[in-house]
Parts: sequence; C-alpha cells; structure tokens
Amino acid sequence: MVTRSTRSLLAAVAFAGAASLALAACGSGGSGGSQAGSGAGAGSASGGVVTTHDTSALGMVYADSAGNTAYAADQEAGGTISCTAGCLDFWHPVLADSASAAGLPGGAGFGTVKRPDNGQQQVTLKGAPLYTFAEDKKPGDTVGEGFKDAFAGHDFTWHALRTDGSAPAPSPSAGSSSSDSSGGGGYAGY
Repeated sequence: MVTRSTRSLLAAVAFAGAASLALAACGSGGSGGSQAGSGAGAGSASGGVVTTHDTSALGMVYADSAGNTAYAADQEAGGTISCTAGCLDFWHPVLADSASAAGLPGGAGFGTVKRPDNGQQQVTLKGAPLYTFAEDKKPGDTVGEGFKDAFAGHDFTWHALRTDGSAPAPSPSAGSSSSDSSGGGGYAGY
C-alpha cells in the first residue's frame, strides 16, 4: 500500500531527478559539444566560463571552468578564427552562451567572437580566441605552451594565457615544426 509519505518521497525524488537533468542540459554547451578536457569537441560553456589556475610551470594562468589552461594562437591574435575542422580535435574552443558571456570579467579584456564554422560564441581575451588543449590531461597542465602545429594550410603557435600578461620564456616546440619562421611576436597583445 502506498502511503501519503511514500508518495511525497517519490515526488521529491522525481523532482530532484528532473532538476538534475535540467541542470546537466544547461551546462552541456549545447550543439552536442563536450566539456573541455573530456576528449574531442567543443570547450566548456557552463557558468563561470573563465577562471584562473595556479600552474607549477607558468604560475597563474587563465583557465576554463574545469581548470584547464586557456591558450591562444599567435596567428589568431586579431580575432580571425582559423582553427576549424581537424584543428578542433586537439584545440577545444572555450565557448560561452549568452548567460555565461554576461559573466565574463569585464576589466580584463574578455569578450566573445562568433565562430565561422558553427556560429557558437567563443570567448576571447583582447580579441584572441581561447582554447584548451587535448594533451593537457588535468587542470594545471601546460603541455600546449609554445606548441606549434598546422592544420588545413594554417600554421599555429600556441601560448598559455598568464594572468599577469607576461610572455612565456622561449622553449623548444613540442609540436610539429612550422615552415613559417615569423612564429613569435603576437603573444604580447594578450
């Protein structure tokens, strides 16, 4: 026999389950994207899109909401997105919906830009689109620092975004070498 208290308990459990599903859907990033650091796909789009994280290698860096180091490519410093298609298997855009974009730190130069491939809003720092790196396995990793790679005819040099705006120390490239020897110089604008 189902009693009144059993019905109340069942209703509460059903409500909690529905609320959990609704919250999970809100934080999923939409359009089938996965959370940053969880494999191929789009970056984080949940509330508090940009945070900071203290790394052992570089000190304080900007990070996505999961603590994954945020990077920008020298070649995208002007805000033109070139990392599309296969590039996104390694570099995951830090995305923002309209609610989370409103919560970006205003005084630090954060904004958004519309991605040309899917129309999603990608977080920028002083115009440069932000990404996380698939090879960073846990929060605080900075494997992508100084990484050089190329996709679809576009060469990229990636830098972790330090909160103090300082440029990284020169280091050998961890990625494939680029035929473009002009690689540096763009970082100072971040």
